[in-house]
Amino acid sequence: MASHLYKKGLSNSPWNVHDLSPFVVNSAFSIELYLKTLAQHHGTVLKGHDLLKLLKAQPAAARADIAAVLPACRLEFPPVGNPELYECVSELADAFVRWRYLHEMKSASKVHIDRAIFVTKVVHEACRKALGLGT
Repeated sequence: MASHLYKKGLSNSPWNVHDLSPFVVNSAFSIELYLKTLAQHHGTVLKGHDLLKLLKAQPAAARADIAAVLPACRLEFPPVGNPELYECVSELADAFVRWRYLHEMKSASKVHIDRAIFVTKVVHEACRKALGLGT
């Protein structure tokens, strides 16, 4: 869903602003599910929505899977400013919780679309590697 929203309304200027909140919510939720899947595959059950806590709680084998795919993902989807993965995830840490009720709030945390795509790609590829699904 996030990929569709990006291609449909956020990949070109001007953005379709109505696609922004659903993109952020779906991206953050997919990252959450990838991180939980990766941890569970390596024997750890994680709970919660905070993406930074989920990333930091990954078992060593899951961190190794992430590290293995990170260089290729960085080449394919270089995030603006070339931040570290933890910095990108930190920006998205509470995005699922805060952005899904954006209509009830006056403001939300800042989200860089390119960094969300980068993180999604990293955790997607790490899961594919861990599960033996290739590329």
